[in-house]
Amino acid sequence: MADPIRSTTPAAIHSLKNLGIDIELLTGDQPEPAQAVAAQLGITRVQAGVKPDGKAARVSSLIGTVPGLVAMAGDGTNDAPALASADLGISLGSGTDAAKEAAAVVVLKGDIAGIARAFLMGRATVRVIRQNLFLAFAYNTLALPAAAGLFISSAGWALNPIWAAGSMAISSLLLTGNALRLLRFSPKNNH
Repeated sequence: MADPIRSTTPAAIHSLKNLGIDIELLTGDQPEPAQAVAAQLGITRVQAGVKPDGKAARVSSLIGTVPGLVAMAGDGTNDAPALASADLGISLGSGTDAAKEAAAVVVLKGDIAGIARAFLMGRATVRVIRQNLFLAFAYNTLALPAAAGLFISSAGWALNPIWAAGSMAISSLLLTGNALRLLRFSPKNNH
């Protein structure tokens, strides 16, 4: 016997792996069903029959020994200690109150696909932040000296303060517009 795998789980696991996330199945279930589920999902690292304190110990043992952060996803009361000890605890919305309280992030739908979407959205958000920082830095590198009149002596040209104020508003609109692209975010287009 094994728990049925949701239809969206294989694609979510595939997406997480494509993001470079190393996945380990850490479960309190018996080894045979755990191995069967892991085999269906392409997960090679499995620890089964693990009690709540063992899950927390495993998560703690990974912190600092693997590259990047250690995330733990779970939905049960028995997952709460491991969720709390992870760099990033992720609870599913359908989970217990203890799991939601222990986690740093709660994925509203009780579906692991939400975790993949959250990682993709996070990466898209960081990408937009970097773009906006570059745009703001480039704008200020050009516009501030022009508004201060530093180009008068070399080029004989100065930016009228009214135009400088207007260009600052345009810069703000450009950055806001770039950030608003996240409203159209689709995980399918951002792998």
